[in-house]
Amino acid sequence: MKKTRWWSVEVQEAVQVKKAAWKVYLEARTHETYGLYKIARQEVKRLVKEAKKKAWEEYALQHNLNIWDEELRKRGLRINPAKTKSMVIAREEIKHQNLRVGGELVEQVAEFKYLGATMSQSGKIKNELNARIAAGSRLFYALNRKFLSKDECRSWALTKKEYDRLQASEMKYLRKVAKKTRWDRVRNTTIRTGLKVRPMDHVIKDAQLRWLGHVVRMPNNRYPKRAHEARPEGTRPRGRRRITWRENVQEAAKERGVRRDRIEEACLDRTRWRRVLSILYTLWR
Repeated sequence: MKKTRWWSVEVQEAVQVKKAAWKVYLEARTHETYGLYKIARQEVKRLVKEAKKKAWEEYALQHNLNIWDEELRKRGLRINPAKTKSMVIAREEIKHQNLRVGGELVEQVAEFKYLGATMSQSGKIKNELNARIAAGSRLFYALNRKFLSKDECRSWALTKKEYDRLQASEMKYLRKVAKKTRWDRVRNTTIRTGLKVRPMDHVIKDAQLRWLGHVVRMPNNRYPKRAHEARPEGTRPRGRRRITWRENVQEAAKERGVRRDRIEEACLDRTRWRRVLSILYTLWR
């Protein structure tokens, strides 16, 4: 018998039957004898395929893994069985592979993430697409809820330079969405209008004015109201004075046609204050 690992008694007998059928065909030269030979040949192909598959499952993979482990150990390296996973990619269902490294069993998984890509034993990309969509959703949620949360930016005191930095960062992402670069020489307003995205400074100022309306209408014993009406005492240090949150909201109200001395009066009227907040929003809706 041959020393090939997939060669078995069953395969050997099928090959002998095929050879006998071929000799009969050479003697008779009829369609019936050739049909019998074709059946015997197909049976040999089927048995050889199954035998090779079985030999691979039972020996070849473990043998190659042992050789790899030995070569790594010669170079002072070793395979960590706890971090090693095995997965078989095939159309049909594959039985469990009892692979071992240094006597420890290697876990067999149905899917595996390698270099950021999720591979499954079926060979399909459904799980990979689901993972990509989920990652994009998490990123989008994080950008909307964390990077520019209305509850956080409403208390910011921003300078013109800081507004410009935020806008530049936002436009970098919007240009990627619109597939436009600076070389295309397309204005920011054109990109925003096409994507129907309001400028970030409008969003921040709306949040600040909305919070201002809440604070002004609060009872006098509330801490936000007391902090809003408080005036620090003493002298400030030398140097340029820092911009304050009050100046931010005054500038935002001025852009909406509310004078500085009429801001609190407008805040007390909810209907009027809603109209003030919606002035710039309607331009980008």
